[in-house]
Amino acid sequence: MVSIAQHKWFCDPDLIHILSLLNQGKDKSCIVGGAVRNSLMNLSVQDIDIATTILPEVIMKIFSQTSYKVIPTGISYGTVTIIKNKKSFDITTLRSDLITDGRHAKVVFTHDWKADSLRRDFTINALYADQAGRVIDYVGGLNDLKNRTIKFIGNAHHRILEDYLRILRFFRFFAHYGQHDIDPDGLAASIQAKAGLKILSSERIWLEIKKILEAKNPLHAIMYMHNGGIFKEIFLNVQDSSIDQLSQVIEGEKVFGWEIDPLLRFIVLIPLREKQSIISIAKKLSLPREIKYFLLACIGFNIEREKISIQEMKRFFYLYGREIVVIKLKIFLSLNYKNLDREEICHIRQIILDIEHWIKPLFPLRGDDVLKYGIPPGKKIGNILSYCEKEWIKSSFKLSYEDLLHLLQKVIKFSRNRKVS
Repeated sequence: MVSIAQHKWFCDPDLIHILSLLNQGKDKSCIVGGAVRNSLMNLSVQDIDIATTILPEVIMKIFSQTSYKVIPTGISYGTVTIIKNKKSFDITTLRSDLITDGRHAKVVFTHDWKADSLRRDFTINALYADQAGRVIDYVGGLNDLKNRTIKFIGNAHHRILEDYLRILRFFRFFAHYGQHDIDPDGLAASIQAKAGLKILSSERIWLEIKKILEAKNPLHAIMYMHNGGIFKEIFLNVQDSSIDQLSQVIEGEKVFGWEIDPLLRFIVLIPLREKQSIISIAKKLSLPREIKYFLLACIGFNIEREKISIQEMKRFFYLYGREIVVIKLKIFLSLNYKNLDREEICHIRQIILDIEHWIKPLFPLRGDDVLKYGIPPGKKIGNILSYCEKEWIKSSFKLSYEDLLHLLQKVIKFSRNRKVS
């Protein structure tokens, strides 16, 4: 009998208490999904989901009499969330999906554990663990997990028609957990049904793309998606050259010991060189505002080998932000390190470290400094400050406040007759 009882998270006092409350009399409750899967793969467990024969209204009644916070997260689908000590547990009543439209489902609650397992997406996600930690497998998930194979439960095409997001989840799980070749039935069904991706919310699509790019090596999954036309269905213009560059970046991450950065990988995978194309992609994927502006800033400068210096990178940092400079340098180094000598590689790596720890200086001058010289409030003050700031940046931020005041006097004297450009 396969068991997960030895894992530390399974011995959590709150979890033990929850399972004891949910396993009274004829009622039965088991941990299901990612927690079981990850434990069997010796991976960290983040979220704990519990499946139960108890109806959601009864679950709420049980825990309302305890110190747990109770939230009816998705009560129409049988899900109740309970929280204690900053830990949350999702408890869902066993169910079967009666009607689906590719995004939503009408459900009926049941006491049939196999029926509950059959409505799930992949075999490795339909593994249950009872109160004693014994793993229960109704769909062959243990064997697929052993072989690192991602398979839909039952008919792959039918599973996808129930929820088109499962197409992207298929590639995401293959990227994170798959090994060897992709399941041909799942791949064929995903490609056949790819037009259904258009009915999904852009937020859900972006979240899945981001999770795919968070995998240790998502390259094979991305190649299958590219060759199957998946990216075109979600408005992403991926090129063969982009995948080649992504491969080099993933190799660079390993060579230089960098942490995985999905945004860096996204920039390489989806080369966005024009402002309008970035705005279009951001709108179609409903990218968070900060990512949209980050991508727009990325087209503001390019790394040129002969201009890589700590002074120049600090200037870019001041103008565009730390993360952009670090990402641009990492991309440059990943794509070019094989053609650089050891000294140049060490130089660029040191610049990256310096930029990661450099504190952006504050421009010393303020509007009040200009007003003191009799310049009236208005656009002219901004022009004068902008000119002085540019000179300060050119000095590698070395001009002191006194130096800048001296410069300010010269600029104001000059501006009495001519505008500062």
